[in-house]
Amino acid sequence: IVNFRPRPPSSNESIPEGAQTKVQPNVMPIFCTNKREEDAGKIGEVKYYGIGEGFPLQ
Repeated sequence: IVNFRPRPPSSNESIPEGAQTKVQPNVMPIFCTNKREEDAGKIGEVKYYGIGEGFPLQ
């Protein structure tokens, strides 16, 4: 994606419960969620791997 600049969340409250324990400071959290209410049942279980190491912001 050209010129995409990720914005860190203002708080960790928006991060799903399954990923809360793996979040570290100065690491951009990445997680999956539905945008529309009608898509909520179409998304299966999401397993979070590697968030503990993450990609540090520089």
